[in-house]
Amino acid sequence: MNDLTNISGGNPLVYGTQNGFSSRPAQPGFWEATTAPYRAWSYERTAQAEARIVNAQTAIVQAQAHLLDAELRGRLNVAYLQLEIERVHAAIDQIKRERALAAMPPPKPLPAELPPTPVPPPIEHYVSDQAIESEAIRAVTKMGALTGIEADRAWSEWIGAIRRTYGQFVATEIEEKAADLMRRGRMR
Repeated sequence: MNDLTNISGGNPLVYGTQNGFSSRPAQPGFWEATTAPYRAWSYERTAQAEARIVNAQTAIVQAQAHLLDAELRGRLNVAYLQLEIERVHAAIDQIKRERALAAMPPPKPLPAELPPTPVPPPIEHYVSDQAIESEAIRAVTKMGALTGIEADRAWSEWIGAIRRTYGQFVATEIEEKAADLMRRGRMR
């Protein structure tokens, strides 16, 4: 554009001018004069529509902000409620443990000193079958005449002596042989 176009308001070919040059300002023509009210009304309506659009966009942005705020508060509320639920479950578990402990009998007190454990002999001596049978026959002949409480007391004393003398395994064999001999003697 050249500098001369600014004289006519930016339009180089304005009605009533010769090649866009005039000594006086441009006058609106018939068409411009008849459409000016409509254009003013149209510009006003367009401006109102654009204002409504801007207002609607502002309302949308505000609604989105409220929605995000509500969503954030909701998430925080959900997280808080989940923590509260976990706390309640932990309290319930603690109460269950306390009830279970209360229902258990008290522990038995330990003795002040534990009794010494008897140490078995490291090696048991070999005892022949003949020696086992002779011990069993000797016991049966001694206790065969006894009855009732005397027989029971004598039998338990004899078993204790046999275990001290021969050891556990040999004493068990002698006891079994003596019991077998006593059963045979009663059957006759």
